[in-house]
Amino acid sequence: MTQEVLFRVEGKAGVIIIDAFSSDAIPVHLITIEAMKLYLEKLAERGVLVFHISNNVMDLAPVIARAGAVHGLVAWQRTDTTPPGVSRMLHASSRAIVLARSESHLGAMAAGGGDIEAAMKSP
Repeated sequence: MTQEVLFRVEGKAGVIIIDAFSSDAIPVHLITIEAMKLYLEKLAERGVLVFHISNNVMDLAPVIARAGAVHGLVAWQRTDTTPPGVSRMLHASSRAIVLARSESHLGAMAAGGGDIEAAMKSP
C-alpha cells in the first residue's frame, strides 16, 4: 500500500511525512531499510523524511535512525512535552524524528535544538 500511494505522486517531494505510529499496533513495514529506499526514490535531494513517533509502548527513534543510517541519512529528533501548568487535555506531548541526506538539509531544526546523537542510541 505504501508503495502504491508514494508512487502516484509525480516528481520528487520536499517533505514526506509518515504518521502511523501512535497506536499499540506498529506498522513495521513503514520503517524498514527497504521502506527507506522507497522514500528516498521519491524524496528531493534536499528533502526530509518526517516520522511522527509518539508512542507509549516503543521507542522508535533508534530503529528509524538506524534504518536511515544504512542509506547515509542523518537523524534529528524532538519531543514536545506538555508545558507545566497546562492541561494534557489541551496539549498532548508529541515526538518526531526527521531524516535527511545531510545535516545541512535540516536547517533551523538542527540549529534550534534537537538531538541528532540521541536518535542513534539504543533505548
